[in-house]
Amino acid sequence: MSDGEVRVLLNVLERPEYFINKRKYSRMHYFVPVDCVSNGRGIHANLRDLSVGGVFVEMILSENPLTVGQELFLRIPYPDKKKYARICGKVVRAALDGVGVEFKNVGVESA
Repeated sequence: MSDGEVRVLLNVLERPEYFINKRKYSRMHYFVPVDCVSNGRGIHANLRDLSVGGVFVEMILSENPLTVGQELFLRIPYPDKKKYARICGKVVRAALDGVGVEFKNVGVESA
């Protein structure tokens, strides 16, 4: 690959829309406090983004060390707070401000 081709590729990769359009499912901003459990330990966090395939959960990873591949259980309230989605997922991305979780199993419980 020539230097010019590398520069063109890097310019494309720096555009935010490149990554947004590569997602399998579109995301919706949905901010709500959630309770999580991983390795038997409870974690209070905030759900930031939601899609059909997963969520992004905001948390301070230095206080809640989670790694890619780790299982995470979430209890997410519906907007009316009368039902909760119970979700088993797998951490697929870890960032300084939280984790991306891919859904494995989803269930519903009443409040």
